[in-house]
Amino acid sequence: MKCRCAHCKQSFDESAMIEAKGGLKFCCVGCKGVYEILNESGLGEFYERLGKNTLNPASSGANVKNLAANFSELVTKEGEFSKISLLIDGITCSACIWLLEKALFSLPGILEVNINSLSQKAVIVYDEQELLVEQIIEKIYAVGYTPKAYAASQKEDELVKKRRNFYAKALVGVFATMNIMWLAIAQYGGYFSGIRSDVKDLLSFAQFVLATPVLFYTGSEFFNGAKIAIKNASPNMDLLVITGASITYIYSIFAMFTRSGESYFDSVAMIITFVFIGKFLEILGKKKALETSNFLSD
Repeated sequence: MKCRCAHCKQSFDESAMIEAKGGLKFCCVGCKGVYEILNESGLGEFYERLGKNTLNPASSGANVKNLAANFSELVTKEGEFSKISLLIDGITCSACIWLLEKALFSLPGILEVNINSLSQKAVIVYDEQELLVEQIIEKIYAVGYTPKAYAASQKEDELVKKRRNFYAKALVGVFATMNIMWLAIAQYGGYFSGIRSDVKDLLSFAQFVLATPVLFYTGSEFFNGAKIAIKNASPNMDLLVITGASITYIYSIFAMFTRSGESYFDSVAMIITFVFIGKFLEILGKKKALETSNFLSD
């Protein structure tokens, strides 16, 4: 039986459940600890702001002090004050930004906190006379997030790699779709001029060969998104697209081999490719936005 964690909202098996007072259920010790800390600190409003969004399961907090000590070398001077730039892993929505800002400003000596939700970069200015960098790192861990050393090119490199991956998949999709459309024109034209059954079968098989990599290679992004949607019991566009394309693909295979109807491999390729190009343009937009945000924050 599946349960939903009271903190991260992720689904998990009941056998791994950790139950607390009030019948609250948690997927791990880390989530239970963070939930208790937030409510004891008067930050329970976070869960109302979180809504239906999910979080990454919280770290158990083991060896946090040892980890925190490694961040001291990242501190730079900002006039009379100190500044540290971090990547904060686990930010999923505006509620996370709200929580981190509230938690950090509760510390004495915090002067400025700027967190970019796109790049997950946090710039924190503080008074070293009142606050140690270890306390800042411990606070971030305490509310369920994982700070990492910030490298200016790290996040950009990730987006560049993702863009190249999308570019390769988009090329496969466009190439296959264009060729399938030529075959479909020949097949549909044959209905009016007369087409032999063996030629029709050959055209259908060629479309099948071209549509298969589009569905399973170009469409792999949709399969991944659909898995997450099913896991979280929260339908999304990826689930809708891949369900429609997969049903059409399976039906077309059946129709092709049994010769009992028409195949629609062209529709499969077009649906996947056109929606995928939209995602590709989104990646380009995110990269441009990241470049702009890095320029403004540096």
